[in-house]
Amino acid sequence: MWEDDVQLCRLLADSMINAVGFLPVQRLNRRVDDILSDIHHFGSDVEVILTGSWSEGFRMNGTDVDRMYVDRKVLASESPENIPSRFCAVKMEKSPSIPKGFVKLELLTPNKSGQHIDVSLRSEGGKLYISSQSYVLSFMQDGGETHGPCIRRVSRQTGTEQDDAHCLKCGHWPSDAMEWYTRPRHHEWPDRSLVKEIYKKGCHVVPIGSKIIDQFGQWSVDPTLWRLSFSVAEKWLVYTFNDTQFLVYGIFKLLVKEAFQDSFDVLCSYFMKTLMFWCIEETPRDCWKQERLISCIDLCFRRLIEWVSNGFCPNFFVRENNMFHGKLNDIGQEFLFESLTQLYGEGWRGLLKCPSLENLRNALQGARTRILTTPDIGIDINEEFKTLTSQRRNDSSTFTEDLEDNAFFSQIESIENCSPTFSSLEKEFFNTVAMLLGKEAQFDVLVQDTVTLYQHRILQHIGLIFLYKGLNDNRRCARFRYRHIKRALGLLEMSSSGDISRGRLYLATSLYIMGYFSKALKTIRQYEECLENVQGVLYVSSRYPNSTDDAYIDNFCNNNLTRVEKASMGVSYDFEVFRAMPIFPKEVGLEILLEHNRTARVCFPPRPYAVFLKALCFAQRQDFGNVSVLRSELSDMFTGSPESAHSLIHVMLAVCDTKLDQPGEALQHYYHAYWLKLRLSWGKTHCSERDSDNSPLWYVALLLRLLM
Repeated sequence: MWEDDVQLCRLLADSMINAVGFLPVQRLNRRVDDILSDIHHFGSDVEVILTGSWSEGFRMNGTDVDRMYVDRKVLASESPENIPSRFCAVKMEKSPSIPKGFVKLELLTPNKSGQHIDVSLRSEGGKLYISSQSYVLSFMQDGGETHGPCIRRVSRQTGTEQDDAHCLKCGHWPSDAMEWYTRPRHHEWPDRSLVKEIYKKGCHVVPIGSKIIDQFGQWSVDPTLWRLSFSVAEKWLVYTFNDTQFLVYGIFKLLVKEAFQDSFDVLCSYFMKTLMFWCIEETPRDCWKQERLISCIDLCFRRLIEWVSNGFCPNFFVRENNMFHGKLNDIGQEFLFESLTQLYGEGWRGLLKCPSLENLRNALQGARTRILTTPDIGIDINEEFKTLTSQRRNDSSTFTEDLEDNAFFSQIESIENCSPTFSSLEKEFFNTVAMLLGKEAQFDVLVQDTVTLYQHRILQHIGLIFLYKGLNDNRRCARFRYRHIKRALGLLEMSSSGDISRGRLYLATSLYIMGYFSKALKTIRQYEECLENVQGVLYVSSRYPNSTDDAYIDNFCNNNLTRVEKASMGVSYDFEVFRAMPIFPKEVGLEILLEHNRTARVCFPPRPYAVFLKALCFAQRQDFGNVSVLRSELSDMFTGSPESAHSLIHVMLAVCDTKLDQPGEALQHYYHAYWLKLRLSWGKTHCSERDSDNSPLWYVALLLRLLM
């Protein structure tokens, strides 16, 4: 049931690509995330550390984004006399009554504490202790909820959950975890150099106490205790996983989400990470090979069942800390043990209960059908997997550059900064300059590419802010506004080389708004020439499915080009309009203004939008023959465009019909746009269509406004 077979192991690894991701791409995701995090928080009083599944490179459905916010002005220690005087000093207090892995925090320098610590103080025995419960609540805002030591928020754009843990730094390795540092490691994982590096970095304390039984006999959390956190060390350890180890880790994360019957909500992704740490540390590295993938899963599965049977899940850094404490009662333990044992008894086929492995399950079912209908085939029906062939090996040896490019530019595009301010953008730009001048960037091409392309993005935002002020700040004199507009156009021109579409379409839209229709058409033509040179395009979107032309792979991959060079010649993004910074043609104004959420953004696919903007320019020049031709070209773009963009194409067609004095056709397109948006929002909690007013009357109002 759990016997290794080379072909079966390869098929299973291939099937994990869609669910877990391509392993080299996951490693790239980690690096880019760390670089972008440094840009956002370089030199800040608060250190922001990406943790959890997202920082490890996973992009599964439902993967949340976890961040630790560390107050750099505060330092905790078991030996507070060693804390430098520039810090707010906090003593980590231990006693026999405090469980392993937890501490009480005593504030020693109240004159240096911030507001969040001040509101969390509790006096006890003449000492000031920081309440973990009050500390978490001091960061609570509208739309958030407590989730362990974190404040959980949900992105209105994507529905992705974000857990923010506000914590404190411990500058040394804690005594409770000293066994981890001195532990014998017969298989040299982690190696001694990494152990020493982790030891020197110390740890953090997060505001969540241990589970205790309250006066009503129910489990509750001790509000006076803080938990030791080793999130940074865990991230470094995951970074050392080889392809097979990372794949097994991904499989168990899938099992938790999709297959384990855990109605008591005991098992979680963090326990699976702990499971991997223990199994890798206690197993020879030679065992972790792709041809032994099935036996590796078997090894981890048996260890998990053993933990549930014993009711003890040891923390990897503090062995005495049972992470099942307060979560697993006798009834839950018996139920979980039986369900895990039953699933394990199905062998590797039990993995097929994961919906994410549906493709493999269907392929195996088809193979069994072929064997049953062809008796002469001579293959055992229980070995039907031997009739299937592997399409791609999910390891570093079959790495393809186009997948890396897709992941890299998607990572840049995924940054949500829908309400940028000039001060925040200016700070980020100076951070990018400082990073490019640093020693690391001089020898790291990935850092140079990431920072340079992010600079283009910052300059675009700053240019749009200058333009908005120049066009709308009527309190200023004409000369001041002219300087802002001139500066804006210069910045947009400078940043247009960051891709082939968005920069040029921002510039063309700005020129259209100011009445420079010929210049706008010339700028749009530059974008169209990039499409016509047949070099190929990598289209990246935060709203619609990405796509890669075959010509892009032929012309841009394996040619020793930097990503900055690829972006300037072959990468295309959507034209985005931010609700908080509206620079757009007034003809689609209500489509933007109807967005409820101030942080919302409307994404126009670049090719339809370019045609639409050309039609507007020709309409302003009274050249309605060209408007009619472009309207027909725009109508043909339903084919090949994502369905979720069809409502915007209908809106653009309606505007063209209005310009051509065809109100009946315009009203029909507005009506179609309304119903498409309504249909896309059915049954979806988080999508841009739900955040917009969808009444047909709004579209009629838009039509009437255009006709006036």
